[in-house]
Amino acid sequence: MAPSSPSRPIRHKRAAISSPPNPLVKYNRNQSEIALKWWSRKNEAVVNLEDNLEEAEAKVASLEEALSVANDRIVELEAQLEDLMSNRNRNVTAVMNAVEEHGGFTKITDKVTQLLAIGAMLVSFLGVIMKRSHNVTRLRAVCDALFKNVIFGAEATGIVLEEIYQKYIFSEKKRVFLPWKILRAIDLCMAGSLNYSGVEALRSVEGLGRYERGILPSRSQIQRVAYQLHEVGQHHIPFSKQDSEVGESFAYDYEKFIRFLLKTFKLYEIAQVESVELCMTLDGAELCKGLSHITAGVKITDYRAIDPKDGTPLSSEGVFGRIFRTQSRNYCFAMKALLGKDCKTAYKEFTDFFQFFERLKKYGLPESALGPRIKPMEIWSPQDLSSIWKSLNTGGGAKKNGNNHFCHVCPCTGNTIARFLVEENR
Repeated sequence: MAPSSPSRPIRHKRAAISSPPNPLVKYNRNQSEIALKWWSRKNEAVVNLEDNLEEAEAKVASLEEALSVANDRIVELEAQLEDLMSNRNRNVTAVMNAVEEHGGFTKITDKVTQLLAIGAMLVSFLGVIMKRSHNVTRLRAVCDALFKNVIFGAEATGIVLEEIYQKYIFSEKKRVFLPWKILRAIDLCMAGSLNYSGVEALRSVEGLGRYERGILPSRSQIQRVAYQLHEVGQHHIPFSKQDSEVGESFAYDYEKFIRFLLKTFKLYEIAQVESVELCMTLDGAELCKGLSHITAGVKITDYRAIDPKDGTPLSSEGVFGRIFRTQSRNYCFAMKALLGKDCKTAYKEFTDFFQFFERLKKYGLPESALGPRIKPMEIWSPQDLSSIWKSLNTGGGAKKNGNNHFCHVCPCTGNTIARFLVEENR
């Protein structure tokens, strides 16, 4: 029998399971630096989780609020869609009714009915697709579609445009540039700025061929209107031409001229019951070397006169109204003109003019076939000094020789001029 080995204590291969560490032990393994970091990260994660949970709850509340707003907007859009569909149905019905009123979607042979049907359909359809737009905007859209986009082709569009120009635009321009309007512009413009030759020069810009008519009237058309105007003027206020030794003169019928002016300025009825005021004057000026003119006329100065252009009073009562408004040349009217030298002899040709206004001031106008009696008028003449001397044949300046008076209000003559001489100096 083998000797028995000495007895040894039994050693277990696994160590006995130790109890969990006590965190209260100060220098326990669980209080190492690694464990402390782990617990710190775990606490931070818990805190972050709580913060994220609060943010999530806030986002959920915001989304719920946005969802509520979106639902309200959806309800509103559904109501608008309902209205649009209702309006669409009404608009379609209106377009259909507009077409049905003129025969429906069938071929229309009558031209008048065609125009009515096309017009009604366009107006109704544009009222749908261009809602809340002006008629001018809609018309521009139609014109752009027809002529800019040439929806019917370039050739057809060109033909129609030429027809439209001849029928509408050209005729409209012709109504603007009427012969009598051109004649009036020639008569009222400054001397030499517009005449028959100027009109012909403007017509050449149109590049007209033979027998072609342009926008501007021709010279012959304007002259024809001038002859017609002459005949009308001779019927209402005739004028005559007279030849004299100093030159030719042109004069209107004085009485018809005055009556016409009184009617024009709304003074005719007033002049039948009380006096009205007129201003007569004449003066001369040199037109060119060796040729002068003397023109006599009348000016409306009564404050009760009414401007025929706009129907307003010619002047207000008071000094300032009569000065500033009646100074315009638009209220001066020539009654007689003489082409000749401006001298005392020429002024003798205006004797009838002075005599007429002298009778008008004393007696007025008698009742005749031309009209009722006109009361005597207040006549005054603001001539310059030279014109007064020539009209009265008195005066002419202080000249050393002769028996002529210095002025029409001065008794001195040339023979009475005093001479003061010191040796050879005066």
